[in-house]
Amino acid sequence: MDNQNNQQPNYGQQPNNGQQPNYGQQPNYGQQPNNGQPNYGYQQPNYNYQQPNYGYQQPNYNYQQPFPGHGPAAGIEVRDIAIFIILSIVTCGIYLFYWLYVLHEDMRQLTRDPNAMSGGMVVLLSIVTCGIYQMIWMYKQGETIDRVKQSLGRYSSNTAIIYLVLSIFGLNIVSMALLQDELNKLPR
Repeated sequence: MDNQNNQQPNYGQQPNNGQQPNYGQQPNYGQQPNNGQPNYGYQQPNYNYQQPNYGYQQPNYNYQQPFPGHGPAAGIEVRDIAIFIILSIVTCGIYLFYWLYVLHEDMRQLTRDPNAMSGGMVVLLSIVTCGIYQMIWMYKQGETIDRVKQSLGRYSSNTAIIYLVLSIFGLNIVSMALLQDELNKLPR
């Protein structure tokens, strides 16, 4: 028989390439070579530590539209709320009707609904119904703003109820200012 057939297989053992095994010595995992200098077990601290994420992502409050001019509020003017409030007070509420018209036209452009009622009709119905239609309109616009914010991935509270309650208590100017503020915050 050949000498090769008498050898038994070397299962689970590492080949000995003429090197002595390093029994009793600690492995040098993750450490840089010591260039001939003693290490004494000291390892440099890792200053690049990052806290683990655990699946939570910090919200991005500085949202930037990737293509300016293509956001949901593209073409809608940013309006100064203070000037609208001052002019509404100075004109004893007459300017509120213009503001209602402008808000409706902006919301119509935001929803891109070709079948939506015109701003003039909203103003006329608000006058004829002594403000009752305006309360209903404010509720519907709050729902629309909530849908738009949810489509952008933003948190959306129930603004429709807030607008309705403010309108019921005679604070139409406050609910209109809040609606204008929401329109001003949408990405352009």
